[in-house]
Amino acid sequence: MSNEINIQGVKIHNLDYDEFMKEFLKYLKGGQKRTIAFINAHCINVTRKDKEYKDIINGFDLILADGIGVFLASLANKNTIRENLNGTDLMPKIFRDVNLAGATFFFIGGRPGVAEKARDNLIKEFPGLKIIGCMHGYFDNVQDREVVNMINEARPDILLVAMGVPKQEKWIFHNKDKIEAKIFTGVGGFFDFAARINMRAPKWMRKIGMEWIFRLIQEPKRLRQRYILGNIEFLYYTLKDFLKKI
Repeated sequence: MSNEINIQGVKIHNLDYDEFMKEFLKYLKGGQKRTIAFINAHCINVTRKDKEYKDIINGFDLILADGIGVFLASLANKNTIRENLNGTDLMPKIFRDVNLAGATFFFIGGRPGVAEKARDNLIKEFPGLKIIGCMHGYFDNVQDREVVNMINEARPDILLVAMGVPKQEKWIFHNKDKIEAKIFTGVGGFFDFAARINMRAPKWMRKIGMEWIFRLIQEPKRLRQRYILGNIEFLYYTLKDFLKKI
């Protein structure tokens, strides 16, 4: 695909929403299994410590820029990210546009009951949306076959996996060949937001790329390392890359 950029060894497809949706609908109509990843600064930090995750991500069919960190790093690369396509904002747009195509979804991940709450809320918001199965993410590798069988009985078009980074992408990579679905994507904390367990930041904060501050205030213990130390680490490598190019 054209419009590829490289940020700290991770491939990003530099698309706007219309270009993304064109690809997405093409994937729905096609006969191949396709994988989609959303990549933010934290994900790129993880790739430096986890080569398997890095290799898996770079092998996904579509890799989308998520957040202010990746945008700033793209400026250092002199190839500006055109649109922030983070999964939490993008999924409702997908539900709205894909609904017309009659595509079916399966939700897997989150704590017990969360995927079901997310499903119920989303069906109210998008009447006619076809979410044909839900499963929590609290199972081990021994239960993978049972989970795969459950998904295959439902035969969804699109599988959303909410297990966090890097687990969700690794799970997709190791199981997609056994699963009858067309599109596989990791969606992080989307189910928690859709179930209204976690609150989104105000729109003005999201618009200027500061949602991470809102989330840090909400969950300081869990997110302190990711957002404070992690952002410093990411900016260090961004600056290092920039200095190499001048």
